[in-house]
Amino acid sequence: EAWQDKEARYKKDFGYEQRCQTIKADLRELDGKLGKVDPERKLLSSAQQCWSKKRKMLVSELRRMLRIIPEFAVFVPGEQPTSLSELEEIFAPTPPRFDNGFNFNNKLHRLLLRGIGVHHSSLPKPYRECVERLFRLRRLGIVISTSTLAVGINMPSKTSVFAGDSIYLDSMQFQQEAGRAGRRGFDRRGHTVFFGLPRSKVEQLLCSELPALQGNLTICPSTVARLLLRQHSLSGSAHHEVFIAGIERLLYFPLAAAAGSGQHADVGRRLLTLQVAHHFRFCIEYLRLERIVDESLVPSDIAGFIAHIFWEQPSNFAVAVLLRAGVFEKLCRDPNFRTEDLMVVMCHLFCRSHATPRSLLEGPSGSGQSTKMKGVLPELPPLVANALREHSARVVEGMAAYQQGFARAFAKELGVDNTLPLSRVCVEPPLRSPSANDFRPLAVSARSAFVALSGHGDRFESAHDLCTGVRAELQIDPHLLPVVEPDGEALNSYVLDFFKHGQMEVLKRDSGVAHPELWTNLENFFNILRSIDAAMRRRAQSVQYRGTQTAFADKEVVAAFATMSAEFEIKWKAVRDGFGEV
Repeated sequence: EAWQDKEARYKKDFGYEQRCQTIKADLRELDGKLGKVDPERKLLSSAQQCWSKKRKMLVSELRRMLRIIPEFAVFVPGEQPTSLSELEEIFAPTPPRFDNGFNFNNKLHRLLLRGIGVHHSSLPKPYRECVERLFRLRRLGIVISTSTLAVGINMPSKTSVFAGDSIYLDSMQFQQEAGRAGRRGFDRRGHTVFFGLPRSKVEQLLCSELPALQGNLTICPSTVARLLLRQHSLSGSAHHEVFIAGIERLLYFPLAAAAGSGQHADVGRRLLTLQVAHHFRFCIEYLRLERIVDESLVPSDIAGFIAHIFWEQPSNFAVAVLLRAGVFEKLCRDPNFRTEDLMVVMCHLFCRSHATPRSLLEGPSGSGQSTKMKGVLPELPPLVANALREHSARVVEGMAAYQQGFARAFAKELGVDNTLPLSRVCVEPPLRSPSANDFRPLAVSARSAFVALSGHGDRFESAHDLCTGVRAELQIDPHLLPVVEPDGEALNSYVLDFFKHGQMEVLKRDSGVAHPELWTNLENFFNILRSIDAAMRRRAQSVQYRGTQTAFADKEVVAAFATMSAEFEIKWKAVRDGFGEV
């Protein structure tokens, strides 16, 4: 804005503004003359041809007068500044939902004309793609970004500046971001600048080594469902055997899970392949029991729905369970049903955030409404909560049985569970025989022997108890269990509040959620609703499932989701499109 003000004063002092007004007046006069021309005439008179040629010259001169002066912008030396027509062309092929294109009233869009770009995950995708393209074309002199430019994008630079410290700035992030400066094949050398960082942190980053590579690919039900869908679609084709071989390699991939550390490292490496195979078998068994695939592993229509929003596990399975159990049908057929009731259920499943202490301390929002607190999400309807609890109990019981069977089958390889989980100190058994008064823990196989000292056996109460209470050698990733447990914990109602009033400023003031996180979560929730709505409508209208039993046959449920998605889309687009003016 300071540059813009200085540039405006500069143009005023040198007569730019007066000349622009004169050109605009001449253009209006010429447009009036050319507007009187008969459109049926194919040839223009000599005077009219002169008017048309003069108009083109005036338009070209006006564009030059309105162009940003290089002294008030940041451009790469030797490169031409980005023109308004180029930006309009870049924004033109954006998807239909971003049909506004280049908006001169948007501050971020105007900064592109001055060679400055901004890049972080909460910005609209077309704008981020425009920044990436302009930077690769060397049309931007500065890009202000978060770690979104650290990995996966080819954007070499001459200098990388680290402005300010962050808890997320570790050796891996530093190496990735600093490596953009002086990329081989583009520059002979690069520069790294530290600004606002403690000297100790700078020395730590410069001297630190890269962390050891550790895989994070988890065999989970969503992954297995997508594999079965792909395998079914390739059935009978030449690529079927290749795909099956790829699945086998996935099970034996060495970085598919952590192999343990310390004393348990050797045991973890020996049993890793078997544990991954057991996890894969559990996922298949779970999909069969929940009727997501049949006995021949042929996926149902609900499997395609789960795969459509696979990145939202376990919430995608929660929606599928409620659909399969007919919970949404009963909810939508209630005489007192409102779209807000369905939104409460979705807020409990997606983009969950804990309620702020201030909301809990303020208490109820009105007299006699003990369950309705300001900023706190209302509880799930009993029908929905009971269905999710029953599903969670089935999953925990099945996974516990798999872990117990694995622990008994490989008890010799696992050895005695006598190492403390945190200190890794090995506790030797007592030399004397225990007396009658000594406490004897329950005999357990999958449960940690130290947790069993409190009287806990191999029966697990919840998914959290299962993941934290098993012995150290048995590795269970929380993502392996597709459960959403309605544990009664108070959740923030920021998504529901936005759905009611659509006021971003009020939400930033009252929700207690940081603005970047608020923006990101609302954008994600918007995309989730659109994906669910599209998946339900497409499968409800699919010829493949006409005349057969399907979870998407109820028109009231499909219409309720479509209405909820449309109402949220109207409010969110109004906020997002006006982002540049805020």
